[in-house]
Amino acid sequence: MTEGNLSANKELYLRYQETLTTKDPVELDAAIDAVIAPDFVGHDQPPGLPPGPAGLKQFRHRAHAAFPDQQVVVEDMIEEGDRVAGRVTVSMTHLGDFGAATSGSWGRGQADVIAARAGIPHRLLVLGLLLLSWLGLWYHEVIRVPASRGLTAEGSGPMLLVAAATYILWLRPQSARLGSRLLLAYGLLMLIGGYLSAPPWAVFQLVTQNERTHYQAHVVYALCQLPLVVVLLVDFRRIRQAQCAI
Repeated sequence: MTEGNLSANKELYLRYQETLTTKDPVELDAAIDAVIAPDFVGHDQPPGLPPGPAGLKQFRHRAHAAFPDQQVVVEDMIEEGDRVAGRVTVSMTHLGDFGAATSGSWGRGQADVIAARAGIPHRLLVLGLLLLSWLGLWYHEVIRVPASRGLTAEGSGPMLLVAAATYILWLRPQSARLGSRLLLAYGLLMLIGGYLSAPPWAVFQLVTQNERTHYQAHVVYALCQLPLVVVLLVDFRRIRQAQCAI
């Protein structure tokens, strides 16, 4: 396939396919580190491999040992948003153990491969929305306890540490799935906390001299949680769609 005026996502997709056929082990590892995000998820990999680039490296080393002449040709690519779907032709000879005894047979087949780009821009987006979520709580604490300047020992202070720890878990390949679930749980918890006290429910009496100001602070607090929750829910939906497609 010619590499004419391709978009950045399609060029990255081609580099990804070229990386997977790199034969030298050292060059393969370096190429994977160059194009694969730390939170990479390979839905076509066998179970038992570590998450992220480490698992992909192990899988490709085993595949190259079993099929040393493997060739991949990208026939077509379709881009939609941050995802690229490609039709690839794979040819190889079975010359090593790969879950089955060496057969020496040669084969060719086609596959549809979907790649989603969720690299640095997406991680920065989530970081920004996580900060916005915490700022909503901080603003509420400023209104509730003005002397604290927003950093209270029972509210915004500890939650800042929780947000930072959860984000770090999400960034690490070894704990990316757990981190994504904890991030969503964090956002939902903050959303519920802001919403329950925002409406004038009879059972939630606002203990403050300025109830209207406190009420408005809860509205801001709740609204600041929505972007993070929406983005994380969209991420979960995309992952499920990719799993079904693969």
